[in-house]
Amino acid sequence: FYGCRRLPHVTLPRGLRQIGTNAFAGCASLAGTLVLNSELTSIGASAFDGCTSLVRIEWPKGLRQIGAAAFHGCTSLGADLALPGSLTVLGEGAFADCQGLESVVLPASVDTLRAATFAGCTHLRTLTLCAAIPPRLDATALLGVDRKLLQVYVPKGCKRTYKKSEAWKDFHIVEGDFEALPHTTATQPDVPRQATTAGLIPVPAKVKPTVGRPLVWTTIGGIDAPRELENERQHAERILRERAG
Repeated sequence: FYGCRRLPHVTLPRGLRQIGTNAFAGCASLAGTLVLNSELTSIGASAFDGCTSLVRIEWPKGLRQIGAAAFHGCTSLGADLALPGSLTVLGEGAFADCQGLESVVLPASVDTLRAATFAGCTHLRTLTLCAAIPPRLDATALLGVDRKLLQVYVPKGCKRTYKKSEAWKDFHIVEGDFEALPHTTATQPDVPRQATTAGLIPVPAKVKPTVGRPLVWTTIGGIDAPRELENERQHAERILRERAG
């Protein structure tokens, strides 16, 4: 359906698991709400590139991958974008030049914002990151977004961690009224909303006792976490190893 500029609507078949590269690219008349079927797990590169009339997307709970430039230039895409908690890969330029976006919720399962992911999203004002560990951030991921106007919401108790991160330290970090979410969460909450309290637990290797005061951790030996947070635990320990030199 590449370049079918007059295609106004599409109904995806049940059982479809992948949408291929350029499948609906340039379908400028594809309008309203795009309903992605529940079995879908992958959206290919540039699949909906230039679908300038798309307003809203209903995400399936099992979606794992959004390819490079998949929704690039979807300029009418509505103000709020909450990506599903099953998502693990968000490709380069996936939502670049989506100028209608004002708020994005990124699930804890996405540990990297790649090149130009939200570049050119000039009206983006709120970015909610549901992970306790700051995701990696490419220098161009938010190119063209006004950092002075952008508020980055992070889980309760995680502001200090983000401010210590080289990638995020210069952003306006705000602690949201929500807990860090496990990477397998199927849906992401609006902020604020009650969420699971499962999380990553730093394991101290050394502590400094002070009379009349709480123990101070001087060295963290590792990260303890439930099984469903294994990916984030490994990510956290990798960061600790890097900082330890």
